[in-house]
Amino acid sequence: AVVFDQIAPTVPQLFGSPSEFEEIFNDNQLEPGKTVVLSPYANNVPPILEEYWIKLAERLKAMGMSVCTNAFGEQVPILCTPKVELPFCKLGRFLDMAGYLVSRRSGFDDITHSSLCRRVEVYPEKIYKRSLVATTAECFSYTENPITVGKDNIDDCIEETISQLGL
Repeated sequence: AVVFDQIAPTVPQLFGSPSEFEEIFNDNQLEPGKTVVLSPYANNVPPILEEYWIKLAERLKAMGMSVCTNAFGEQVPILCTPKVELPFCKLGRFLDMAGYLVSRRSGFDDITHSSLCRRVEVYPEKIYKRSLVATTAECFSYTENPITVGKDNIDDCIEETISQLGL
């Protein structure tokens, strides 16, 4: 029989050398410490309106930030942002170097939660009940104030996102 309290927890290892990340930053015109990584894809949370992501990227760029999209395989980057596709084991260190993350809540957030970057979670306006008692945001949010994006509040959500990033 396995005795679970005798099994030591493991901490995920982070991989990737600074020179490897410097190459990614240089190739994509990204600035370390001033890059916002957008992570718009998730399997279990409905999509956020594309207009939010595009307007957010435009606003961040106008503020002097560099912006990229975390995407895999056939996922396309947000308009006018480069696609950064890294294995999960390298994402934490990449985010540390980037400085900022805006994500649609997903397993990506679980994998990268130990990153030191400033992060904001966004959810779709129609928050579906994940159980009889709680919404998706209530069940999964790491923050006290997750942002709920809808077609009528996009501009307000962009301002709140920027505020929560500390920009």
